[in-house]
Amino acid sequence: MEPIGSVWGPEYGERTRTAYVLHMLDEFVHHGAEVALLRDLWRWQRAVADDPVVEQVIRGDLAVLDEVDGGRASSDLLERAAAYGRWALVVGLVERGAPISTTGRTALHLAAGAGELAAVRALLDGGADRSARDPEFHATPRQWAEFLGHPEVVDFLDAEA
Repeated sequence: MEPIGSVWGPEYGERTRTAYVLHMLDEFVHHGAEVALLRDLWRWQRAVADDPVVEQVIRGDLAVLDEVDGGRASSDLLERAAAYGRWALVVGLVERGAPISTTGRTALHLAAGAGELAAVRALLDGGADRSARDPEFHATPRQWAEFLGHPEVVDFLDAEA
């Protein structure tokens, strides 16, 4: 591999074309990540949901639990809380009687995959189906926990089986 030459300046003149291309790819990734972060920060300043209760769930506002008390908790709110990793809300919604989906990729899959043992316990106590298989990987919550490296959740699911 021959050097690029002086046309690229003193910093890259002695490097190969491959090294220059790899540097440019690194710059594209680096600056692309910065642009994505700025986009996300800008987006987060505005409402991310039309429904104010869903907005609270997405943002992890525990005050929403007072609003959904008395049977207004829904499986959609529970699934949304799990999708955004709002585990305290997941537990709180289950405690308030939110229905738990038993088909598809469930909150239990997400909790097990994230290693959130408290949420896994609450979901199972609330009636989650430990044998549900997600539609994409056809895996159970236990398999999610195993694949994503959460042995404490795997052990708990094995012990509770």
